[in-house]
Amino acid sequence: MSDTHSCSDSCSGFGSFVKITVGILFFGLLTGLILCKYNANNKTYDQARAVERTKKLADLRAKEAVILENYAVVDESKGQYRIPISKAMELEVEALKNKPLHAAGVIPSK
Repeated sequence: MSDTHSCSDSCSGFGSFVKITVGILFFGLLTGLILCKYNANNKTYDQARAVERTKKLADLRAKEAVILENYAVVDESKGQYRIPISKAMELEVEALKNKPLHAAGVIPSK
């Protein structure tokens, strides 16, 4: 028996490998180009959206600051009034100073 084999048997494996590798590289390059183009188009949209969200956040914080820093009547019939947060904290500190200290309860272990 003679051990002869043709080049087509051994070369076809390498040729297939090269074709598959070139195909994967081409697909990766094409996908990369599409993603770069997509990101370039969306950059302006993202910037406009960021400016809009920053403006909304600033408006919300301004409204909250007005609520937290001013007196207001919430429901006079129920005796509900709104006071500035700094004044509320001062009142709570004074109330806690007048409260006697006591030992904390036992915390059960699981």
